[in-house]
Amino acid sequence: MIDLHPQYVIDAKGDRTAVMLPVEEFHSLLRELEMREDVAAYDRAREEGGPSISYDAMRRELGLAE
Repeated sequence: MIDLHPQYVIDAKGDRTAVMLPVEEFHSLLRELEMREDVAAYDRAREEGGPSISYDAMRRELGLAE
């Protein structure tokens, strides 16, 4: 779990209207979100089935193989 240290911006009524985070915490949240989106996309692709390709074959296809 990411340890967050939010600071809240409040309006004249005292209602919270925004949140400020240290930049590194914000970037950590973005990385975590991207990782979760990747896992969800992988899970959807597995459920759909269909043909698959090995990692090495994909690297060759993309011209990344050494």
